[in-house]
Amino acid sequence: MRPLIAASLALQFLYPLAAQGQARPPSTDASPPAAPAAAAVVGAEYPEVIDRAWRGVGMGISVAFAYEVFGRLQGRARVEHHRVLLALLRHLGDDRFALALSSQSPVGHAAILRALRAAAGPDSLGLSRAYPLTFGPRAPGDPSVEDCAAITANLIQIPDLRLDPFPDNPPVVLPPSAPPHVTVIVQVTASGRVDTSLTTVLSMPHADSATTSAIKTTLATWRFTPGYLRGCALAGSLNLDLEGPASSAWPVGAALGRADSTQGALSPGLYVGPWNDEIRTHWLVLFVGAHGRAVTYDPPTLVSVCSLRREGPDSISLQTEMREASSGMDLRLLIRGSPTASGISGNLRRVGWQGRQSGAIPIMLIRHAMDTAANRSRTGGPSGLYGSVRSMGETGDLLGDELLLVPTPDGFVALWTEYEGGPDGPYRADSVSVRGDSVRIVLNQHGLLTHRVFALRSRGTRLVGRALERRQTLQQFLEPVQSSALASARCE
Repeated sequence: MRPLIAASLALQFLYPLAAQGQARPPSTDASPPAAPAAAAVVGAEYPEVIDRAWRGVGMGISVAFAYEVFGRLQGRARVEHHRVLLALLRHLGDDRFALALSSQSPVGHAAILRALRAAAGPDSLGLSRAYPLTFGPRAPGDPSVEDCAAITANLIQIPDLRLDPFPDNPPVVLPPSAPPHVTVIVQVTASGRVDTSLTTVLSMPHADSATTSAIKTTLATWRFTPGYLRGCALAGSLNLDLEGPASSAWPVGAALGRADSTQGALSPGLYVGPWNDEIRTHWLVLFVGAHGRAVTYDPPTLVSVCSLRREGPDSISLQTEMREASSGMDLRLLIRGSPTASGISGNLRRVGWQGRQSGAIPIMLIRHAMDTAANRSRTGGPSGLYGSVRSMGETGDLLGDELLLVPTPDGFVALWTEYEGGPDGPYRADSVSVRGDSVRIVLNQHGLLTHRVFALRSRGTRLVGRALERRQTLQQFLEPVQSSALASARCE
């Protein structure tokens, strides 16, 4: 199990995935009490959250708790919300309500109990007896909820012990439709159970409903030894890595073929196409030389393609590497597809730690003919690699811009990379306009349409503002593609 992946639970906030196999679903023959003052304070979100909590869907209950725990409501609005919480307890039942409460900190749990007692009034003692799981203690042998809240109130909520699953927990069996690798961020409550409404399933491609149901149904039966702090049980999260059917994986490394099979596999030229992961859009930039040698552009370097080959008349495969900017992790990219009139149409998979593969990601690479010996395009515009990237003293951070201009019969292909500590790119420009030694590009960066204007200068010129100096001609930049001694990427 690996460390917790950041920013996880937000992915489940509004997804209508009910907890599978975890307590009996609440009935739908009633409705929560009206709370107009609370809705006026929170807005349209409030009735939606309460409705989801009432139906036991997603994170609705946790969000309803948060309104009280974080003091969102005051006065009449707070009184109304207390009545809503009491109605939720009676509607959902002790088991489901207590499960959600034990995902809270002891301080948050105690705040909800105070709200329930305030709403119950004289009946608060009877309420405690009627709902023993909700009113605690949170785990067998624990002090009361209120005592644990006082003990842990001013302490950093880091358990003294790790979360340990029981050895007799049943294995999670993924269906045939599951992606090859699935990471599950499991929310373990203070009672040692799994709150599946807060459990996040991450994969590429996204897991279908059969996969999600299989995971959550099994995890609902799991039990853990919870973490403890000063004798009080705490909720926590951990990662669970699951492997899908082995048949869905592609061969890696030598199994793809030898590098000497590249001759004639693809027509020479520049191949460019976008692919999407769960976070952003990336651009694959592939240069194929006249001798069948190929490299990909992963700024600031060119990376050799180690296994470019034809697998029959209608199939092509290749393998290269990239460095993921956000994590600094080196990944292998496997591309398999078919040649088309415009380039290559196929799928891409990422291979990461211990050879784990992502799901297949569609990719379309468009081919552009080019003249690697051209110093200037047919229209007289500049070509080659331009940049203003510089290293920042002791930190070694790289700052600046890099622009690769490739002339083609259809105009320029411009590939821009921004450096803010490290490279972010390349991004292919949607449009390029050149006027003298000035170039303007318009591109989509992180879903936002933006433009950049650069002044292009010869090497050795002092750079001011958005000026870029010429670092290499296109021929110099692509010299590895033309070299017969090109080294292969590390695809073992």
